Amino acid sequence: MNGTVKEFRLAEITFTKKEIENDRMLGIHTCEIQEWDGVMFDYHRGEPTPYRALEVLIDAYDPPEDPFLIDYGSALGRINFYFHHRLQMPGIGLEVDRDRFYRAGVNKEKYALKKGLSSDDVSIDFLELKAEEYFPPPHANVFYFFHPFSDWIFRLVMGQILRSIDERDRTVDLLLYYPSFQYFQAIESSGMFEEILFVDCGWNKDPRDGFWVFRHQQENNLSE
Repeated sequence: MNGTVKEFRLAEITFTKKEIENDRMLGIHTCEIQEWDGVMFDYHRGEPTPYRALEVLIDAYDPPEDPFLIDYGSALGRINFYFHHRLQMPGIGLEVDRDRFYRAGVNKEKYALKKGLSSDDVSIDFLELKAEEYFPPPHANVFYFFHPFSDWIFRLVMGQILRSIDERDRTVDLLLYYPSFQYFQAIESSGMFEEILFVDCGWNKDPRDGFWVFRHQQENNLSE
């Protein structure tokens, strides 16, 4: 980034009626894609995971005990809100762009209003910072990635996650949607995670359109 001033252009895309209805059900606005104008080479565009795919994932996924979510490249917050709504999962969204960070906060206010809660009672927070600079707290155990940044940044983020596990061992899940092969390589080279679930989004012929879940099992739970 190097402090470079950036501009956005909205990509031409049509969201389905169901996508828009799901946003309305949650009281939020996330049906939007924002492209970088050539100045954020290591961070990818802001694009929400389709609700259709998330529904299939949530139906198949069994999170670890006391789950706490970290969404990397959280954009307008869809992942945090949907996991909170469906699984009552608290969490943090990390976003490098100030405008997206601000708008996620606005969505939190609207989500709380839809739930009949105060914003302070919604256990979701958004942080504006680079992913590779974030050191996960010891209770964070679910990490979500929709290919938010370059492969080398993913390796730096993996280093932070592994150091967090070294400091406090716990069962940790990595949830990957539409990942690159290099993401798989970084996980495999760590020697600490095993694939436990693949969820195919079968309506799309693209073999990358699916979820891969990798789990590090806490050492004293390995026999379970």
